[in-house]
Amino acid sequence: MLLFIDDAMSHMDDYILKYKSEALETFNEWKALREKESGKHVKRFRTDGGGEYTSKKFAHDLKSEGILKETTTPYTPQSNEVVERANRMIMERVRYMLDDAGLSKMYCAFALLVPVYLKNRTPMQSVVGKTQYEVWHGRKPFLKHLRVFGCLAFVHIPKEKRKKLDDRATPGIFVGYSISTKQYFIYDPLGKTFPSSRDVVLREGKRYTGPNAADQAIWNEHFYRDDIEDPKPTAKQATESETEEPLDDDSPPDPPKPKRSHDSWLAMSRHLEMHESRQPKEVTETMLVSWQSLHDWLSKIRNSGI
Repeated sequence: MLLFIDDAMSHMDDYILKYKSEALETFNEWKALREKESGKHVKRFRTDGGGEYTSKKFAHDLKSEGILKETTTPYTPQSNEVVERANRMIMERVRYMLDDAGLSKMYCAFALLVPVYLKNRTPMQSVVGKTQYEVWHGRKPFLKHLRVFGCLAFVHIPKEKRKKLDDRATPGIFVGYSISTKQYFIYDPLGKTFPSSRDVVLREGKRYTGPNAADQAIWNEHFYRDDIEDPKPTAKQATESETEEPLDDDSPPDPPKPKRSHDSWLAMSRHLEMHESRQPKEVTETMLVSWQSLHDWLSKIRNSGI
């Protein structure tokens, strides 16, 4: 983050940089904007000893513009206390906002712009009853559009961009304000885009909750595929005999048990019924034969005179 503070009016401007090498280009952009807006010129530029400010190209551009370059003493941040205190204030508020909104650190770049936007519209001690915005622009700021950072937002989708059964709004996260246009910054986590629209509904006190992963998978499975295939049959589970491991000895395996159908069971039951019906008769005949044999043996002994 590159922060510019006007020493006379305490008006702040911050820019998010991807690389430190972009500092010179950003400074020239800020300088052209504020000089043309105020009608005054930058006379002094105070920075720390960072490499992005001490390069030869940066020093050459400042010298060519007639700007006095002031560099603070190493390891003495109090020499540039105005900017250092502003940086501490911004980082503290960023941590509070991210924690309150339940957002991760990936939203830090968005959160860095909001404290500066609000600070310029807050009354200051140097000028009683006025804000930095009012002193700089000469008019009071509009504050009715301020909302809670990180709240749930719905962005209207124009009818030219949707079909008959599509949703009329896109849910997202409110992440900031636009300075150049009259609109909010709404981030869509699913589409990873910033939908632009003047029709936005913000639900303060509610957080954005993305769809559940399981519900999203079911939605994609049934609504976003062209052909729905028939379910494939599952593989037959192996029985206990099929999964049984062979024995270590050389004994022959047991013969497989014959499979009995319904007809074989019916024939067996009939055979048992017939056997039970003949059993009393067979037992009686066996007993008669036994008594006859015993009678003949006794008669033989009596006749022999033993």
